[in-house]
Amino acid sequence: MDTISASKPKDAREISCSVPTVKRSQVTSSKSVSGVMRTSKNSEASTAGKAASVQSAVRKTEGTAMPDSNLSRFLRPTLSSSASSQRRNSTGNFRDKQAVATAKQTSTDGKIVSPSISDSGKKASLGSRKALLPSVSSKDLTPDASMKGKRSPAFSVLPQTSDSGKADSMRKSSSRSLESSRRVLSSSLESSSGISSIKKATSNGFSLPERTSFSASANRVSSVVSSKKNSSAAESRDYRFIMLPQVDFKARDDLRLDLRGHKIRSLDAPGLNLSPSLEFVYLRDNLLSSMVGVEILKRVKVLDLSFNDFKGPSFEPLGSCKALQQLYLAGNQITTLSSIPELPNLEFLSVAQNKLKSLAMATQPRLQVLAASKNKISTFKGFPFLPVLEHLRVEENPILRMTHVEAASILLVGPTLKKFNDQDLSLKELEIAKSYPAHTPVCIRDGWEFCRPELAADSTFSFLLEKWKEHFPPGFMLSGTSVDSPFEDDICRCHFNFINVNSDADLVLKYQWLVGDRTPTNFEIIADAVGEVYWPKHEDIGKYLKVECTPILMEKVYPPVFAISSPVSPGTGYPKVLSLSVHGELIEGNLIRGAVEISWCGGTPGKGVASWLRRRWNGSPVVVVGAEDEDYLLTADDIDSSLVFMYTPVTEEGTKGEPQYAMTDFVKAAPPSVSNVRILGDAVEGNTIKGIGEYFGGKEGPSKFKWMREDKETGNFVVVSSGASEYTLTKNDIGHRLAFVYIPANFEGGKSVSVMSEIVKKVTNLMIVGDVREGSKLTVSCTVVGGTEGSCRVQWFKTSYSMFENENSMEAISSSKLAKTFRVPLAAVGYYIVVKFTPVASDGETGESAFAISDKVVDSLPPSLNFLSTEGAAGVLIAKGVGLLQCLITKDYIGKLISFECTPVRDDGIVGELRTFLAAVQVRSGSPRLLYLKIIGDGVEGTTLHAEKKYWGGEEGNSVYQWLQVLHMPSYEVSSNDIGFLVSVSCEPIRSDGTHGPTVISEHIGPIIPGPPCCQSLELFGSMTEGCRISFAVSYSGGREKGCCVHEWFRLMENGRKEKLSCDDFLDLTLEDVGRFIELAYTPVRKDGLRGSRKSVISTAISAANPKGIELVIPDCRKDMEVVPQKSYYGGKEGNGEYVWYRTRVRPYEADLVEISSFSKDFFIVGKNVISPTIEDVDSYLVLRWVPTVMMGTKVHMLSQISTNPVMAEHPIVANVRIKDMGTGTFVGEGLYYGGYEGSSMYSWYRQTTEGTNLLIPGATSINYKATDHDYNCRLVLGYTPVRSDSIVGELVMSEASNIVLPGKLKM
Repeated sequence: MDTISASKPKDAREISCSVPTVKRSQVTSSKSVSGVMRTSKNSEASTAGKAASVQSAVRKTEGTAMPDSNLSRFLRPTLSSSASSQRRNSTGNFRDKQAVATAKQTSTDGKIVSPSISDSGKKASLGSRKALLPSVSSKDLTPDASMKGKRSPAFSVLPQTSDSGKADSMRKSSSRSLESSRRVLSSSLESSSGISSIKKATSNGFSLPERTSFSASANRVSSVVSSKKNSSAAESRDYRFIMLPQVDFKARDDLRLDLRGHKIRSLDAPGLNLSPSLEFVYLRDNLLSSMVGVEILKRVKVLDLSFNDFKGPSFEPLGSCKALQQLYLAGNQITTLSSIPELPNLEFLSVAQNKLKSLAMATQPRLQVLAASKNKISTFKGFPFLPVLEHLRVEENPILRMTHVEAASILLVGPTLKKFNDQDLSLKELEIAKSYPAHTPVCIRDGWEFCRPELAADSTFSFLLEKWKEHFPPGFMLSGTSVDSPFEDDICRCHFNFINVNSDADLVLKYQWLVGDRTPTNFEIIADAVGEVYWPKHEDIGKYLKVECTPILMEKVYPPVFAISSPVSPGTGYPKVLSLSVHGELIEGNLIRGAVEISWCGGTPGKGVASWLRRRWNGSPVVVVGAEDEDYLLTADDIDSSLVFMYTPVTEEGTKGEPQYAMTDFVKAAPPSVSNVRILGDAVEGNTIKGIGEYFGGKEGPSKFKWMREDKETGNFVVVSSGASEYTLTKNDIGHRLAFVYIPANFEGGKSVSVMSEIVKKVTNLMIVGDVREGSKLTVSCTVVGGTEGSCRVQWFKTSYSMFENENSMEAISSSKLAKTFRVPLAAVGYYIVVKFTPVASDGETGESAFAISDKVVDSLPPSLNFLSTEGAAGVLIAKGVGLLQCLITKDYIGKLISFECTPVRDDGIVGELRTFLAAVQVRSGSPRLLYLKIIGDGVEGTTLHAEKKYWGGEEGNSVYQWLQVLHMPSYEVSSNDIGFLVSVSCEPIRSDGTHGPTVISEHIGPIIPGPPCCQSLELFGSMTEGCRISFAVSYSGGREKGCCVHEWFRLMENGRKEKLSCDDFLDLTLEDVGRFIELAYTPVRKDGLRGSRKSVISTAISAANPKGIELVIPDCRKDMEVVPQKSYYGGKEGNGEYVWYRTRVRPYEADLVEISSFSKDFFIVGKNVISPTIEDVDSYLVLRWVPTVMMGTKVHMLSQISTNPVMAEHPIVANVRIKDMGTGTFVGEGLYYGGYEGSSMYSWYRQTTEGTNLLIPGATSINYKATDHDYNCRLVLGYTPVRSDSIVGELVMSEASNIVLPGKLKM
């Protein structure tokens, strides 16, 4: 007789079945299950009540929907039965209630096999880790069974036993375990937020197929179910807190390794076959104790090592598993996680049911779920930095006795935490966490004992002080540290209060600001933030600030202390003035300046509004017109007044802050003084000259004036006039200097300022001294009166006339200079020489010029050198040197000898003797250098600058150019990074033989200004096919900050017209675009609003896609209402498709819609194209089969869709309710019913009195009514309440009143 044996573990995680290979049993339907359950119930009378509840649980499992496949990535354990359509959750239990009962199997000959167990000791091994092995292969099921596998409920098969009492005990234990698991599961799965976050944590999760085939090795290992290995540990497992993975059977065999429960002791054991290509490795329930060998799994994503013998620390080999996403280490003996390395892709970590005392380990940058329940965790010391952690579970740990442990977790993890111990975060704990100091997480990680929030500030500071006090400078103590609440763009100040106890030296404090993450961790140094204050930037919002204060005593540096701020808050956007002051000496004529310190509080810094007001004593301030800058020049009007400097900060967006003002003391008058004293008028006898000056120093008083004449013999000045600023020159003043004295005075006195004048300038006895001959030196001689002769100017001319007429008849042969000697040039031969002498006073004033002419014309000299030619060593004439006394040696002459010849020739043709000279050495290369270097081009962004130079020093090699620290060619393209900066180029000349010359730097050009916004390149990306999405790529230039550039999509019509489509970043091509062109117009815009030139790009012609129906949706269907399906089609123009509607009472599966014809007995054709459901379609599902057709008549792939809900009938209503008099006092009610099938509609009759009042007639609830004596002389009214067959009640409708009921005639 064939038997089927199976074991049901206590933990209900998995069911393992073994099937002999001789014959196969069939699980045909849920009816067989019910039969087995009923048989089991009858054989166990003592547990009838419990068995009944179990049987009810079995029935409840029928039709239970499969849990969400995405949720199952973390929450479902290994699939245990291929015949079951249900899945388990993360705690190892079934999602819905499962039946636990004794199953009796029917063999192929129809006999009943009763359960039995040969050894009572095997009972204790139930629920051990061997029960986690895979179930029988689905290939053992018959086609009928596999066909109905979707709709058949799952069931469990208990092991056979010969003792019914033992079976009862096992059923009770299993029932309690399942019941407990269901309660925990229902509470943990009700939170939608938890599910969504777990889905997110497994972006690369893996779901199970509905039917799964297991390997043959699973059948072999099922024989070890009765093993006692770790039976006590297995019985103690609490799967409420242990999250186990689900085996991904969709993965290929070369990517998956499932060896659960194989007694494997080592990862490098023979036959284990670990390979680098594996991605899913399940080694749960083995005897592993070392990680050695795991480093080969370079690509593993899911690694299940739960329920082994790991103790740790021995997890360093995991560092090679860089792709690992899920790591399961539950149910081991691990005592520490410190050796787990940083795993860059780890998202899920389960370490539940171990012996951990803390969670100290390396940072895990992508960890989202950390399950550490059922350990010995009593402290958060060393808690790792987990920047994206969302779920933290520490149930059944000693740390839960800590006050506000949830608030401590919130502080350690930060704002990413969503669930604590599988519950949404408590609002109360969130508020409590906010009341702790910002440095609390740092103290917790260092071992501080968590306490109530009202004690935390003093307790944490005492904790830190205990760590710091051994390193304080001698004689100093620290009484407190704090940081002001930081706001964007607002001043934030730190406070470190060191107390000098008994030190004579001064303590110097050095500061360094750091910025962290959204938790007070991972702090990074802020460059240049080394002061007592710091202005948080926009990018600091939401982050923590840390200040490290380093004490320095007598040049010895001590370890720093620190303070941590609260998170940086966004600025208000309203600027405010922090301080306002006026600097400068308040004396007339001085420049004073208003100094303002502004906090922009998140706004864009702009230019504020400044104004100056003048306030006299005991008066009101008056605005100084035109004084709108920070600088102000004090004038005489400000004397004896105080000034008010008012400033209103204004952001770039136009937001104004509160105006502030600063007031000065009273302005004092400056001491009287005079400047720019000078004498006006020509210093000629008989003229009147005037002395003037610019007075300064309050209101001018009785200033004094004096005129003084210099005595040539003594050098002293004698007063010749006083009291007046004007003076008339006399003949006594000729040849003397006069001084004008200006004594400024106000009512407090003053000091004198004088100026002297050179007057009465005359030139006498002017003559030319010397031989008037070519090449001779001539000298001018004269007598100057009234001026300093040494500063006079002399200029030489030539003329053809012997008498001086005017300057127009002369030709200058020299410039005006101080030198009185002159060498006669060759050009003056045959002309008269004229000299012009101009007297000049010391103050620069010139007198009248005098002229003198030579007695004869200039004679020529004997023959002299006037021709020179230079030749090379080979005698080749140097053309450029002919006729010159000098010759420029170029690089062409390097290595050659130079000679020159000289033949003197006089102008009358007489030739002198030829002379030749040959250089002693060859011409050598000069040191390489640049004669000049400059930049050619405009300092505008986007332009190309060129370096222009002139090289000297032999043949030039590869000279080195350098632009802005970057080596380039002689040209440089200005970019947006150069805006606002000066640009220069340096060049190091290099000769062809490698000799370097001195580096030359050009003059700066700039500052560089932004170029106009420009679109450098514009390209379209994507397939130009109907149904595809196209986008674009653009290269922008024109300033550092790009504004809101405009891009528009157009469709080019056949008539040349453009049709605007959208302004999105992409365009979805539709049927209307087929055969047409798409144009993208892009207008670059700079941030300041300046627009550049528009650029366009046109696509190729849009082609039609392959015809295809992509979506078909049937809306809600109602009786007598036309059903219009929603469909999506693309692939050119659609033709007249084929639509066929079917009706079915039972909703089919999606797979059954492929071939509707094979289920003709369940589907009935109700129409084609558009239909309106009739009464026959009510409560039935409508199925639409759509065969799309293109315009040419070609049919494409068929689509089928079923309505979401059955056809609904309209709400029951009734119309045309009336009463029909049948005679003999009998009345019948009539009405037209509408709204599905009519059920037991309700009728009521009313008696209407002569006053029009309707009185209900008791008991009259039939459609027929027989009048009584009470109805005489009254009218009858019928009330008709429609009721649909499904008991839906409509509204009551009343009929018109009948005729008056009269007594009937007497009959004979």
